[in-house]
Amino acid sequence: MARARWWLNKTNIPYSQSTCYTTSGRRTSCRAGTFRADCSGYVSLAWNVGNLTVGSSQPALTPLGHHQSKSREIAKTSLAAGDALAYYRGPGDNAHIALFVRWQGRRGGPAVVWEQAGGQSGPRQHVWSVSRQRGYRAFRLLSIR
Repeated sequence: MARARWWLNKTNIPYSQSTCYTTSGRRTSCRAGTFRADCSGYVSLAWNVGNLTVGSSQPALTPLGHHQSKSREIAKTSLAAGDALAYYRGPGDNAHIALFVRWQGRRGGPAVVWEQAGGQSGPRQHVWSVSRQRGYRAFRLLSIR
């Protein structure tokens, strides 16, 4: 969460599915150790797992060009800070992932998330209503039990 929090207020970094940045916020070519300025790039940075993409046939973070998942699905009621909410409906823009921060009240109610979404300069905090969460599944980084 510390990595995600630090990146959260980087307002000078516009959304991009093809532009990468270093963890210090310097624009660079996409390679190991850099992160795209899109939703999966933001979660990749938070999880410190390199440039990942949402889905291949399901909403899980997978290394670009590979099919080995870096996450496992969990029950939404088990979400904890640093987990992710994701959906995948097909290639391209029909997928999204956000970092879960906390419930805004009761477990299973509105969720506070950090996300890098199109049209934003830098990641932002949003509250997702229960209806906004429909179609999203919950994921946890494999190295966290």
